[in-house]
Amino acid sequence: MKRFARFAISSALCVALFAGLVAFAFAQTQYDDDFKGTTLDKKWTFYDINPGQPGSAVVKDGALVMTNYGAGDDNNDCAVFVSQRISGDFIATLKILSVPETSDDASTGLMVRESEDPGSPMVYLFADMIDWREGVKMRARTEAGGKRSDVAKVRYFQLPVWVRIVRHGDAFLGYRSDDGKVFTFVGSVQVPMADPVLVGPSVWAWRSPANNGFLAGVGSATEFRVQQAPSGTGRVAVTVTDDQGNVIKGAGVLVKDAAGKTVASVLGLASGAVSSPSGAISDLQSEATIVPFVPPGNYTVSVLLPGFDIPDEKVTVTAGQEATLTVVAKPLPSVSLASDALPAGSKGWLVKPDVDSTDGAPMAVDYKEDSSWVSVTVPADLTDGNPVNKNSYFWYRGHITLPAEWRTQYGTRDLVLNMPTFGTSGTWIMAWNGVPVGGVINNDPVMCIVPNSVVNWTGDNVIAIMSRVSKGSAGMVSAAPTVTIGYTAGAIAGKVIDDAGKPISWARVLAYSENSAWGPISKFMDSKADGSYCLAGLPAGTYTVTVMPRQDFAVTPKSVQVTVADGKITTQDFTIPLIPTLDLVKENGYQWLAISYGPYDPELFARDHSAPNDPETGFEPWDLGNKNGDWNAFDSRDRIYGWLRLHLKLPPDWKEKFGKYDLRFWWFNWDNNEVSYWNGEKIGGLGNWREETGVPGGWVGGFYQSHRDYIVPNRLVNWDGDNVIAMKVYQSVGDSGMSIWRPKVTPVIPPAPPVTKGDVNGNGKVDVADATLALRFAVKLDTPTDAQKAAADVNGNGQVDIADVTVILRVAVGLASF
Repeated sequence: MKRFARFAISSALCVALFAGLVAFAFAQTQYDDDFKGTTLDKKWTFYDINPGQPGSAVVKDGALVMTNYGAGDDNNDCAVFVSQRISGDFIATLKILSVPETSDDASTGLMVRESEDPGSPMVYLFADMIDWREGVKMRARTEAGGKRSDVAKVRYFQLPVWVRIVRHGDAFLGYRSDDGKVFTFVGSVQVPMADPVLVGPSVWAWRSPANNGFLAGVGSATEFRVQQAPSGTGRVAVTVTDDQGNVIKGAGVLVKDAAGKTVASVLGLASGAVSSPSGAISDLQSEATIVPFVPPGNYTVSVLLPGFDIPDEKVTVTAGQEATLTVVAKPLPSVSLASDALPAGSKGWLVKPDVDSTDGAPMAVDYKEDSSWVSVTVPADLTDGNPVNKNSYFWYRGHITLPAEWRTQYGTRDLVLNMPTFGTSGTWIMAWNGVPVGGVINNDPVMCIVPNSVVNWTGDNVIAIMSRVSKGSAGMVSAAPTVTIGYTAGAIAGKVIDDAGKPISWARVLAYSENSAWGPISKFMDSKADGSYCLAGLPAGTYTVTVMPRQDFAVTPKSVQVTVADGKITTQDFTIPLIPTLDLVKENGYQWLAISYGPYDPELFARDHSAPNDPETGFEPWDLGNKNGDWNAFDSRDRIYGWLRLHLKLPPDWKEKFGKYDLRFWWFNWDNNEVSYWNGEKIGGLGNWREETGVPGGWVGGFYQSHRDYIVPNRLVNWDGDNVIAMKVYQSVGDSGMSIWRPKVTPVIPPAPPVTKGDVNGNGKVDVADATLALRFAVKLDTPTDAQKAAADVNGNGQVDIADVTVILRVAVGLASF
């Protein structure tokens, strides 16, 4: 046991606060700020660290808006930093609203520094590359003048996103949250810093040189919170090694009391309990998993590391000291799913090329593979017609039989499917016997938890994987999946559909529990092509489950409470009415036109094709559709410029229904940069153009895996005739164009509040007044709003009738329940 520097922690916050995630309400402190005024409070100090040109920080509309002009390197930071001086241990939290658009590594985040010197020791937890690619990342410099390096990253988030830094002695732990309620662990690093340290919001433009100066990196944040820590706790540090003594980073650690209750925990990125489907540990990640704020006492320590057997250990925690443990992880059995190493009885791998990305049918365990499916070897490169064509989607289906002895030895546990890197593109869907277990949009390796109850321990298991390829290699090129043994846990699964019963894909389903068997935990999954989702590897407990809001949802999704038991899947479906939306793809009759101007040429770059009456000389059809959105199919050269155009006539009834609203041109990504126009007027754009750097052929910022979301002002909309969408575009290397998502047009209508069945008057309960109001609707004395109709139509037949009134009245007087 060793003593560590400086303690100031209150026992009132000790129990289950800083587990793999943290969930509690802070009391206001003198450090807190919601930036509600018009000027920066005097408690803040503004630092413009090593700028390319002067930056700024202003308070506007309830946010701190920071502008940085980047010129730094790994040894000399360049950042706008708004900070306060804080001594001792603390928990600091920040809500990130926006991220700079100067480059894919520009960021907004929460920083702790020893000083404003560009080479100061520091810890920075931030969001970069809006929406997808990098996600939330932790970076640090452990000594003055040293090189800054990454600690860890967790991909995928939706803005706003919350970040939290916990300081405990020389240890800094980073967390993120999708809802500001429950926080999941990102990483930890040990950085000695002398008090007082500087703490606050920061923006980094990263690389932003441009002609005659620098590009402005603008980011915003709000809800800065700091909780000071009183005294009286210790911490536990657990180092996990293999049987050769090699350290395994990122394990989860549970600290349990004599009754077996988890009082503190950290659920590391290798624990299988993290929120995001994709995370990575980097060089500066602490070798030990550090669990802070443990009250003094005797405890049992359990280590979570899928695929390994690790016995529990006893530990005694003393206030102001660190209790250290080193445990040895014994590997559990695993099997390779390479074609030449499959378990006995396995039938191997098949591939279906050139598929529709919206068709989830091959996920189903009883799907019938016809002659279009081709037997393939895993691992192997499938591109160049072998059998997969470039710029396309394709399915794998593997038929796998597990080792016979696994059922007896491990039949109560989940499995772990470890997916390898996939060629140069992504794998949106990974399913086991019809249940989605994972998916990423890039080529990260992924740990997928397979619920015990969907495993066929004695027969055929079907692994279905949808992937895509641009112009590089395709599929499981250099490694095969492996399957090993996981924990005993539960799951929540179901489907997300619209009110017509059609599947909603890419709906983010989030579940969290503040007091599960492992302490606070949160997980999410984006629904797949068939609308399905599965949140697996959940410890027993009661969870709040919701679908996160989206721009085309007609209502704000309602949260529900779900009880999870080990070894079981609890079903929870969601029905969400949608705002009418146009999917602008070939399959729906929309024909895009395109022209490529090739590498940068000043005269060609200056041409403007945004006008509605542009003659479109030289433009050719580009079949943007569900089977392909990659611009490499139109022009496969690297570093090229061009234009796109689409003629769009809105549905005849939209003028009457939505004619008073703006429209939204959204959902698509563009790899790399674009500027979008509607009827000749710019409505948005992301990235910066290569010639702006002043270095033709040099670096260019791009947002290739980011959703676009542009508002079309009502005054620009032609409700009765032709509308022209025009896009000036640039493609760098690799994937290009609308490689992941295709464009949509949706009226901008504020979503209705969540609807509670039977609560017709919206007062939060079902009472006789609701039955009375429903009766007036049923007999046509009044006309319900959409929300009232949704609440009153309890039998789901699309109208409010006497049968609905009867049910509502029975519920109101306690004779029935929904």
